[in-house]
Amino acid sequence: MPVYLDNGANTALLGEYWAGSNRMQQHLLYLHAGIGLRSAIMNDGRLLYGIIDTEGAVGQMIIDRAGVPPQIPGGNAGAWESYVSVRTLEGQAREAWRLGSSTSLRALAEHEEALEFAHLLEALQERDPVMVRLFDEMAVACGIGLANLINILHPEEVILGGPLFLAADFYETATQIALERTYYRGQYNVRFTRSSLGERAVATGACALVLHQLTS
Repeated sequence: MPVYLDNGANTALLGEYWAGSNRMQQHLLYLHAGIGLRSAIMNDGRLLYGIIDTEGAVGQMIIDRAGVPPQIPGGNAGAWESYVSVRTLEGQAREAWRLGSSTSLRALAEHEEALEFAHLLEALQERDPVMVRLFDEMAVACGIGLANLINILHPEEVILGGPLFLAADFYETATQIALERTYYRGQYNVRFTRSSLGERAVATGACALVLHQLTS
Protein backbone atom coordinates (compact mmCIF):
# COMPACT_ATOMS: atom_id res chain seq x y z
CA MET A 1 0.00 0.00 0.00
CA PRO A 2 1.51 3.37 -0.97
CA VAL A 3 2.15 5.85 1.85
CA TYR A 4 2.56 9.62 1.42
CA LEU A 5 4.27 11.68 4.08
CA ASP A 6 4.32 15.44 4.65
CA ASN A 7 4.28 17.85 7.56
CA GLY A 8 1.20 19.40 9.15
CA ALA A 9 1.67 22.94 7.83
CA ASN A 10 2.01 21.77 4.22
CA THR A 11 -1.02 19.52 4.44
CA ALA A 12 -3.04 22.26 6.17
CA LEU A 13 -2.26 24.68 3.33
CA LEU A 14 -3.13 22.01 0.77
CA GLY A 15 -6.43 21.43 2.55
CA GLU A 16 -7.25 25.15 2.57
CA TYR A 17 -6.40 25.38 -1.13
CA TRP A 18 -8.62 22.46 -2.07
CA ALA A 19 -11.44 23.68 0.15
CA GLY A 20 -11.37 27.09 -1.55
CA SER A 21 -12.20 25.78 -5.02
CA ASN A 22 -13.16 29.28 -6.17
CA ARG A 23 -9.90 30.82 -4.93
CA MET A 24 -8.29 33.02 -7.59
CA GLN A 25 -4.99 33.52 -5.76
CA GLN A 26 -2.21 31.06 -6.59
CA HIS A 27 0.69 32.35 -4.48
CA LEU A 28 -0.25 31.52 -0.89
CA LEU A 29 1.39 31.76 2.52
CA TYR A 30 -0.05 29.78 5.42
CA LEU A 31 0.73 30.47 9.08
CA HIS A 32 -0.53 28.42 12.03
CA ALA A 33 -0.17 30.09 15.43
CA GLY A 34 -0.71 27.67 18.30
CA ILE A 35 1.72 25.89 20.62
CA GLY A 36 4.34 27.14 18.19
CA LEU A 37 4.49 28.76 14.76
CA ARG A 38 4.30 26.72 11.56
CA SER A 39 4.26 27.88 7.96
CA ALA A 40 3.93 26.65 4.39
CA ILE A 41 4.14 28.24 0.93
CA MET A 42 2.32 27.45 -2.30
CA ASN A 43 2.86 28.80 -5.81
CA ASP A 44 0.64 27.99 -8.80
CA GLY A 45 -1.14 25.34 -6.77
CA ARG A 46 2.08 23.52 -5.83
CA LEU A 47 3.68 23.39 -2.41
CA LEU A 48 7.20 24.78 -2.27
CA TYR A 49 9.86 22.73 -0.48
CA GLY A 50 13.33 23.69 0.67
CA ILE A 51 16.37 21.44 0.96
CA ILE A 52 15.31 20.88 4.57
CA ASP A 53 11.58 21.30 5.01
CA THR A 54 10.86 21.95 8.68
CA GLU A 55 7.47 23.50 9.36
CA GLY A 56 8.50 25.12 12.64
CA ALA A 57 11.62 26.89 11.35
CA VAL A 58 9.67 30.10 10.76
CA GLY A 59 9.30 30.43 14.52
CA GLN A 60 13.07 30.86 14.80
CA MET A 61 13.05 34.04 12.71
CA ILE A 62 14.73 36.68 14.89
CA ILE A 63 12.63 39.76 15.58
CA ASP A 64 14.67 41.06 18.54
CA ARG A 65 18.39 40.30 18.60
CA ALA A 66 18.60 41.21 22.29
CA GLY A 67 15.43 39.34 23.07
CA VAL A 68 14.44 36.50 25.36
CA PRO A 69 16.56 33.33 25.47
CA PRO A 70 15.54 30.44 23.20
CA GLN A 71 12.71 28.23 24.42
CA ILE A 72 13.86 25.12 22.57
CA PRO A 73 17.29 23.45 22.27
CA GLY A 74 19.28 25.06 19.48
CA GLY A 75 16.80 27.92 19.12
CA ASN A 76 17.58 31.60 18.64
CA ALA A 77 17.46 34.35 21.23
CA GLY A 78 14.75 36.82 20.29
CA ALA A 79 13.00 34.27 18.07
CA TRP A 80 9.52 35.07 16.78
CA GLU A 81 8.04 32.00 18.47
CA SER A 82 9.27 33.24 21.87
CA TYR A 83 6.87 36.18 21.48
CA VAL A 84 4.01 34.54 19.60
CA SER A 85 2.75 31.16 20.80
CA VAL A 86 0.25 29.61 23.17
CA ARG A 87 3.17 28.28 25.19
CA THR A 88 4.56 31.80 25.67
CA LEU A 89 1.16 33.24 26.54
CA GLU A 90 0.49 30.55 29.13
CA GLY A 91 3.88 31.28 30.72
CA GLN A 92 3.09 34.99 30.89
CA ALA A 93 -0.32 34.28 32.40
CA ARG A 94 1.17 32.03 35.06
CA GLU A 95 3.60 34.78 35.97
CA ALA A 96 0.66 37.19 36.30
CA TRP A 97 -1.09 34.64 38.51
CA ARG A 98 1.98 34.39 40.76
CA LEU A 99 2.22 38.17 41.06
CA GLY A 100 -1.50 38.48 41.74
CA SER A 101 -1.88 41.09 39.01
CA SER A 102 -4.90 39.40 37.45
CA THR A 103 -7.95 38.74 39.61
CA SER A 104 -9.66 36.94 36.72
CA LEU A 105 -6.88 34.38 36.40
CA ARG A 106 -6.85 33.83 40.18
CA ALA A 107 -10.59 33.15 40.04
CA LEU A 108 -10.26 30.72 37.12
CA ALA A 109 -7.49 28.51 38.51
CA GLU A 110 -6.56 27.40 42.03
CA HIS A 111 -2.86 27.41 41.22
CA GLU A 112 -0.72 28.74 38.39
CA GLU A 113 0.08 25.40 36.77
CA ALA A 114 -3.62 24.71 36.34
CA LEU A 115 -3.94 27.64 33.93
CA GLU A 116 -4.63 26.59 30.36
CA PHE A 117 -5.26 28.50 27.14
CA ALA A 118 -9.03 28.14 27.60
CA HIS A 119 -8.75 30.05 30.90
CA LEU A 120 -6.84 32.81 29.15
CA LEU A 121 -9.52 33.15 26.51
CA GLU A 122 -12.17 33.35 29.22
CA ALA A 123 -10.26 36.08 31.02
CA LEU A 124 -9.83 37.92 27.72
CA GLN A 125 -13.56 37.71 27.08
CA GLU A 126 -14.11 39.26 30.50
CA ARG A 127 -11.75 42.07 29.38
CA ASP A 128 -9.28 41.36 32.14
CA PRO A 129 -6.71 44.21 31.73
CA VAL A 130 -3.68 41.92 32.06
CA MET A 131 -4.89 39.46 29.44
CA VAL A 132 -6.02 42.23 27.10
CA ARG A 133 -2.50 43.67 27.26
CA LEU A 134 -0.75 40.32 26.79
CA PHE A 135 -2.88 39.32 23.83
CA ASP A 136 -2.45 42.77 22.26
CA GLU A 137 1.34 42.70 22.67
CA MET A 138 1.46 39.23 21.15
CA ALA A 139 -0.71 40.29 18.21
CA VAL A 140 1.67 43.18 17.51
CA ALA A 141 4.67 40.82 17.57
CA CYS A 142 2.77 38.47 15.28
CA GLY A 143 2.12 41.30 12.83
CA ILE A 144 5.81 42.27 12.77
CA GLY A 145 6.84 38.73 11.87
CA LEU A 146 4.11 38.53 9.25
CA ALA A 147 5.36 41.75 7.67
CA ASN A 148 8.86 40.24 7.42
CA LEU A 149 7.50 37.18 5.62
CA ILE A 150 5.31 39.26 3.31
CA ASN A 151 8.16 41.60 2.38
CA ILE A 152 10.32 38.59 1.45
CA LEU A 153 7.78 36.28 -0.19
CA HIS A 154 5.17 38.71 -1.59
CA PRO A 155 2.24 36.29 -1.44
CA GLU A 156 -1.12 37.13 -2.96
CA GLU A 157 -2.96 35.72 0.05
CA VAL A 158 -2.00 34.92 3.64
CA ILE A 159 -4.13 32.25 5.33
CA LEU A 160 -4.01 32.42 9.12
CA GLY A 161 -4.95 29.44 11.25
CA GLY A 162 -4.54 28.21 14.79
CA PRO A 163 -6.09 29.09 18.15
CA LEU A 164 -4.39 32.48 18.58
CA PHE A 165 -6.15 33.88 15.52
CA LEU A 166 -9.50 32.95 17.07
CA ALA A 167 -8.90 35.15 20.12
CA ALA A 168 -10.78 38.45 20.25
CA ASP A 169 -9.09 41.21 18.19
CA PHE A 170 -5.91 39.14 17.65
CA TYR A 171 -6.47 38.58 13.93
CA GLU A 172 -7.44 42.21 13.31
CA THR A 173 -4.48 43.65 15.24
CA ALA A 174 -1.91 41.28 13.71
CA THR A 175 -3.05 41.91 10.14
CA GLN A 176 -3.24 45.67 10.66
CA ILE A 177 0.34 45.76 11.99
CA ALA A 178 1.50 43.56 9.10
CA LEU A 179 -0.13 45.85 6.53
CA GLU A 180 1.37 48.96 8.09
CA ARG A 181 4.85 47.45 7.74
CA THR A 182 4.45 45.98 4.27
CA TYR A 183 6.73 47.66 1.75
CA TYR A 184 5.07 49.12 -1.36
CA ARG A 185 1.73 48.71 0.38
CA GLY A 186 0.26 51.35 -1.92
CA GLN A 187 0.85 49.17 -4.97
CA TYR A 188 0.81 45.73 -3.37
CA ASN A 189 -2.44 44.63 -1.75
CA VAL A 190 -1.96 41.35 0.07
CA ARG A 191 -5.14 39.55 1.08
CA PHE A 192 -5.59 38.10 4.58
CA THR A 193 -8.07 35.32 5.33
CA ARG A 194 -8.79 33.14 8.33
CA SER A 195 -8.52 29.40 7.95
CA SER A 196 -11.84 28.07 6.67
CA LEU A 197 -11.16 24.53 7.91
CA GLY A 198 -9.77 25.24 11.37
CA GLU A 199 -8.49 22.11 13.09
CA ARG A 200 -9.70 19.99 10.16
CA ALA A 201 -7.17 21.57 7.77
CA VAL A 202 -4.39 19.01 8.33
CA ALA A 203 -6.65 15.98 7.89
CA THR A 204 -8.31 17.52 4.83
CA GLY A 205 -4.94 18.28 3.30
CA ALA A 206 -3.74 14.75 3.96
CA CYS A 207 -6.73 13.44 2.01
CA ALA A 208 -6.03 15.94 -0.76
CA LEU A 209 -2.40 14.80 -0.88
CA VAL A 210 -3.46 11.20 -1.47
CA LEU A 211 -6.07 12.18 -4.07
CA HIS A 212 -3.53 14.34 -5.88
CA GLN A 213 -1.01 11.50 -5.99
CA LEU A 214 -3.60 9.02 -7.23
CA THR A 215 -5.01 11.28 -9.94
CA SER A 216 -1.86 12.97 -11.28
